[in-house]
Amino acid sequence: SGFSGGSINAISRSGSNNWEGSAYSFVRNESLAGKTPPSLVGDGEEREKLADFSALTYGARIGGPLVKDKVFFFLNYERQEDETPQPFNFSNYTGRSSLADLQGLSSFLQSNYGYNPGIFDNNTRTLESDRITAKVDWNINQDHKLSLRYGYTSADNLEARNSGNRNIGFINGSESFVSKTNSLALELSSRFGNKFSNNFILGYTTVRDDRDPAGDPFPTVDIQDGGGTISFGAEPFSTANLLDQDVLTLTNNFEIYAGRHTVTLGTNLEFAKIKNLFFAFNYGDYTFEDQFDGSGNLVSSGLNQFLTGQDADVYQHGYSLVGTGVTGDESAGASEFDTFQAGFYVQDEVQMSDDFRVTLGARIDVPYWSDGAVNDDFNERTIPLLEAAGKNLQGARVGQGIDPTPMFAPRLGFNWDVNGESTTQIRGGLGIFTSRLPLVWPGGTYNNNGITGGFMFEFGQPFEPNVNNQFEDPAPGSGGTGGNVDLISKDFKLPQVIKYNIAVDQKLPFWNLIASADFLYTDVITDIYYENLNLRGPVGTYEGADNRPFYDRRDEIDDTYGRVILASNTGGGYAHNTTFSLRKPYENGFAGQIAWTFGDSYKIFDGTSSQNSSQWRNIQTVNGKNSRLPVTRSDFALGNRITANMSYELKWSDNVKTTFGLFYEGYQSQPYSFTYREGRDLLNDDSRDNALMYIPASADEIVLVGDDPAAEWQRLNTFIESVDYLRENRGKYAERNGSRGIWSHVVDLKILQDFSMDWGGKNHTFQISLDMFNFTNFLNEEWGQRRFIRSEVSPLTTVSTGSTPAFEINDGIVNADGSANMVEIDDFGLASSRWQAQIGLRYIFN
Repeated sequence: SGFSGGSINAISRSGSNNWEGSAYSFVRNESLAGKTPPSLVGDGEEREKLADFSALTYGARIGGPLVKDKVFFFLNYERQEDETPQPFNFSNYTGRSSLADLQGLSSFLQSNYGYNPGIFDNNTRTLESDRITAKVDWNINQDHKLSLRYGYTSADNLEARNSGNRNIGFINGSESFVSKTNSLALELSSRFGNKFSNNFILGYTTVRDDRDPAGDPFPTVDIQDGGGTISFGAEPFSTANLLDQDVLTLTNNFEIYAGRHTVTLGTNLEFAKIKNLFFAFNYGDYTFEDQFDGSGNLVSSGLNQFLTGQDADVYQHGYSLVGTGVTGDESAGASEFDTFQAGFYVQDEVQMSDDFRVTLGARIDVPYWSDGAVNDDFNERTIPLLEAAGKNLQGARVGQGIDPTPMFAPRLGFNWDVNGESTTQIRGGLGIFTSRLPLVWPGGTYNNNGITGGFMFEFGQPFEPNVNNQFEDPAPGSGGTGGNVDLISKDFKLPQVIKYNIAVDQKLPFWNLIASADFLYTDVITDIYYENLNLRGPVGTYEGADNRPFYDRRDEIDDTYGRVILASNTGGGYAHNTTFSLRKPYENGFAGQIAWTFGDSYKIFDGTSSQNSSQWRNIQTVNGKNSRLPVTRSDFALGNRITANMSYELKWSDNVKTTFGLFYEGYQSQPYSFTYREGRDLLNDDSRDNALMYIPASADEIVLVGDDPAAEWQRLNTFIESVDYLRENRGKYAERNGSRGIWSHVVDLKILQDFSMDWGGKNHTFQISLDMFNFTNFLNEEWGQRRFIRSEVSPLTTVSTGSTPAFEINDGIVNADGSANMVEIDDFGLASSRWQAQIGLRYIFN
């Protein structure tokens, strides 16, 4: 609908002639949480409570008549004040550095640069949020009703960096995210006799987002640390990041009632005005890597490289070309553009018989983006160079908008009550659905155009601690061109899929149980696809069993610019989802349901980043990100999930009742890929190598370095044999997300105690609630562990390349005896592996 703010329930509520309201408060703190899960405690260490924290939510609502039978209002306010600890036990860290090394690093930064990186072992996230919803309903007469809705949301969120088994994150490099949303909607519902009705909604929304780095200004630094990474300094994508959105929507639905037909004629028009300031790595970004000799032996650690003042392996810096060298949110060069999307649709719901209903419909969406600033140098000089190198720009030009291509989407659905007794129901349908694009994707073409934003990507750059004195070429205000360029093909189409759905609901002859089976298949028609046009083709192939190609990312087709990312379309991808459930409707105080779902999804690019370049850079491949990428399992493939819930209401009297509820979830975590850790780039098509691993079938298919290569092979072989996916795919390349996630099992408990009384013509209820999250862990300290494996597992580190690359075993993944160290325990936030409780109090009158 285009407007937002407040909760869905709050928005949908309306006032009435009866005064009603509620006030509530919920609280959590360290006294209502369990101790460290045993699996996260080192030998000889004690399990610990969480550090002091508080999480408080409170609010109130009220509704009633302003003019009886005529004008009503509803008002809701909610305040949220959360502290979320992110505990970390250093003994679980798999990197090379000791605790003394990290303390020494902090002292070095403070004494040499006057910069305090903060703590890294208990980085607490914070959130302060206010939500207001207000609504007025006016019954103009029996045929016309007018509603005015207002929503306001503000949030101040410290998205604190955390530390984990394979990373150290100092808190003063966190992201501070302040957001304010105001929305207003006017709705007129009208009825014209018994034949026609109309619903008109006019909405206006403003969003103001501002991301800033926490702590003092300091460049971003990442240090390779054996099997870990140390990070401090500014959060790299928050240093110059503002987003303003003004969105106007108009929706109208006109319904015609003609016998068995209910026809809907509708339109949805959305106008958006966008201002986006974004320069990644605006304070400078430096990476220091472990250094190895030609035989793969460690010469100098990444930490030593930084402490001794060596040049960074990689330096990145985004900045304004049109400004005066100012950094942060005061930078010039923000992109401003307009978008418009028009949707028109028609639907006919036909009651073919008392037991069979068919719905036919079609929708057309036409998107439009305004033109941006034109880069004549790129369009006239660079494009011929790219085309001469065999690149197909698909009509893309800097500053050129996208052709407004109509997207047609027909649909068919049905619902059949098989025997007319509501005991067997078959439902389903098929249809084409058109998706929106996140505005930041086309917005990238207005930011990254080669004339307003520069970008440095250098090797061997000395570290510069002053954020206002970073290396920049061309200099701001010089009129030079450079940086990264984002393009979208001229005939780009919105993502579109066709969905097929069939489902059966069967009422069973006992206990009023209802069994359901639901199957959904989705096939991609168009989706987004990325390529770096400035990257030349492979410059060679490796010898041996792993004979993949490799690239030379330093040899760009036009070195005036960095990455030239083209977004176009692909038709690859599909998904399917199957659910079986058994439901017991509420009866005699009891209700419950159990369901099993299996879902799988296959795509090329998952759309996990707000940056077009990161979509391309983050993809895991065998032959390179510019190769013909196959359809692979999506990061969001559901896998298996089992849920069950039950509630029982025990009514002691007319005024006192107790309700117990249990919710069980057994689920697989995200799928994951086996890749090489980047000591040296294997593919060398980008600084994020993301090369999928070749799984050796025998010792002669891999070169391992170390004091005893034969012993190292035995260790690696033991690891491969211990992992089903690797053992079953020896002699092959690992697939992206080829391995499914690991299972977790958690039960939550809820208890509600109601006391009610009638007084003053109203019913007054006081409700005390207890929510026990991960009740399983409360019952037994060994239970309720939320387990996961990171999206990438890297058993090997590439330490040298040549005709045949050499590798070192990653001690953080492969234990000394060859056993796997891939599984991690989630101990962050509310959905963690330790129990946490929330106590609530609510007062309701109606």
